[in-house]
Amino acid sequence: MPNTTNVASASFDGSVRVWDYTTGNRIATIPMDGEAFSVAFSPDGRRLFIGSRRSITVVSTTTWSTETVKVVTTGPVYDIDMAANGTVIAVAEGTTATIRNASTLEVSATLESGGRSGEIYSIALNNAATRVATGGTDYIVATFNAATGTQIGTAQAVIAPILGLDYSPDGTG
Repeated sequence: MPNTTNVASASFDGSVRVWDYTTGNRIATIPMDGEAFSVAFSPDGRRLFIGSRRSITVVSTTTWSTETVKVVTTGPVYDIDMAANGTVIAVAEGTTATIRNASTLEVSATLESGGRSGEIYSIALNNAATRVATGGTDYIVATFNAATGTQIGTAQAVIAPILGLDYSPDGTG
């Protein structure tokens, strides 16, 4: 986020809090429709995307007011990752993973998991927003083509659920 000192936290108490990390002062509290699981700022810092039990909410960081709410029927929004160019978001929605238009929140691709099962807790886009990685309760990291949703590969990464993922910013992922 350019020229900002904001950090956002999502909480099980049903709120998102935004802090100025240089002063420690809270600058906004945003009530949600249930537990808040994930937050992602747009690259320009003008919007905050929030994943909760039932929805994706977009908040203006100028007024801290809600711009858009998109109800998600496939499960809690455990994770959101914003493309570096700001055009799409990758969303871990219960047992489904999607790529959504960042402006309209409409699904542009559903990631086809090839029979995998369980909750998807984490999702990550590479810098070019061409590949997506997911992980969750099935202990598998899977990679996908972000445009088509086609699975590229899998790796049995761990012996426990995968809670977080990120691509290296150096372009190797």
